[in-house]
Amino acid sequence: MGEARILLRDAAASAAVPTEVERKLSVLELLWNDGFVRKAVIIIFLAVVWEAYGRFLDNPLLFPTLVTRIAMMPAARTRAPTTSNQRLKRRDERAFWTTLAFTAIRIVDAGNRVRLEDRRLGPGAPRVS
Repeated sequence: MGEARILLRDAAASAAVPTEVERKLSVLELLWNDGFVRKAVIIIFLAVVWEAYGRFLDNPLLFPTLVTRIAMMPAARTRAPTTSNQRLKRRDERAFWTTLAFTAIRIVDAGNRVRLEDRRLGPGAPRVS
């Protein structure tokens, strides 16, 4: 193995080569540094890809084009939007009617249970009460 040597740069040689510390950014670089512009370019790119793929497949049921999908959006919103409060109210009403129905079935079954038990024992069997 050899000896380790420390090499120092010549100060005169490094001073002769000017280094770029700060420079003006181009218009494209300034725009690309803006998050809104960057996201808008990505969304436009995805829209173009979607439209091209939809036209390539030519099957609106399988993969509609973006223009077709945007045209269908108002038709998709035919019902008024429901709020979570309305959903909870409907759920409570359903739970009430379901409980009421099962209670009515239980009452009817309790009255018929004795007759059904008697039939299972057969004719002439002793009455179980």
